[in-house]
Amino acid sequence: MSNATNTSSYLSNTTSSSSDPALKSCSARYAEACAALHGALDALAVEMYDYAYLQASAAGECARTCREAFGRRRPKVAYPVELARREEGLARLCTIALQIINQLVV
Repeated sequence: MSNATNTSSYLSNTTSSSSDPALKSCSARYAEACAALHGALDALAVEMYDYAYLQASAAGECARTCREAFGRRRPKVAYPVELARREEGLARLCTIALQIINQLVV
């Protein structure tokens, strides 16, 4: 969860000095990822595994939509290396969370 929180903070600081709509979109998506991960933890605490799985999946999707925001820009703008690194980290963490949730269901 700290990955999403740190990335959200990083983007908030970056967007305060930028008017780039793709960065602003990414900032919103990572804030949504944080909320989804909190929702997953809350669901795990009460053994609502289906909801936890849904929330962890949503967190990973939020990060992927950030990359898509850059792909839709015209003229095309390269996806920042730092965001790509952070996206990969969050994707790995979400995959691990999903695998753990799957094991809890069994």
